[in-house]
Amino acid sequence: MNIHSWFTVKKVHPHVVAIAEFSHEEKVVSYLLLGKTHAYLIDTGTGHKDISRVVHAITTLPVRVLLTHSHWDHIGGVSSFSSVYLYGDAWEQQQFHSTHPHFPTIPLTDGQVLKEQDMNIHVIHTPGHTPGSVCYYVPKYKALFTGDTIYPGPLYAHLPESNVQVYAHTLQMVYKRMCRAHVCVFPGHNSMKTTASLIQEASKGFTALIHGELAVFHVIRHTKVYTSTNLSIRVSV
Repeated sequence: MNIHSWFTVKKVHPHVVAIAEFSHEEKVVSYLLLGKTHAYLIDTGTGHKDISRVVHAITTLPVRVLLTHSHWDHIGGVSSFSSVYLYGDAWEQQQFHSTHPHFPTIPLTDGQVLKEQDMNIHVIHTPGHTPGSVCYYVPKYKALFTGDTIYPGPLYAHLPESNVQVYAHTLQMVYKRMCRAHVCVFPGHNSMKTTASLIQEASKGFTALIHGELAVFHVIRHTKVYTSTNLSIRVSV
């Protein structure tokens, strides 16, 4: 399989190109956000194929990598880039450097704004899936890049590093912040673009879950699965 058949590449916004690995079971999606002076690659995929070849075929701008979190399927291609940003959370940093021990990262903070000549990129700390997960928001384009915090499909709150209560609080915060912004959601899996209604669905689902109002659909090994219309929630038994 060559690199062109591995990646599905699509312009999903005048300034955003989605680079998806739909050939992989994780169906992870990375995004190239194009500014005037720099391009920003949001996550680098599984590393199964060299995502940098796709990126450099799209743009000649210098590339900054913005990671949403440190799970393997989002950091697999970082070694092809020199400028990598990651939230300054101890778990995220340790997890990242366990697989990339000598690779430097630039730490991000909650509320930090990365200023590009023609746009601002806001860092929003969204813990729950992992302690240092983040979303990136570009107000000028009403674009919200959600990584694994929100996407159509199974939201993972059952991992050792996950926290269901924190996840629910995070989703309430994101919904309150974004419900009137009419954002486009660019998720980390399964779809290249979706609507803000998914934020509300995820928030309502987690709220119902922690209040005992959501019925278990089934149990997979030691994981309970709760279902909604466009997503499901997995928690530890």
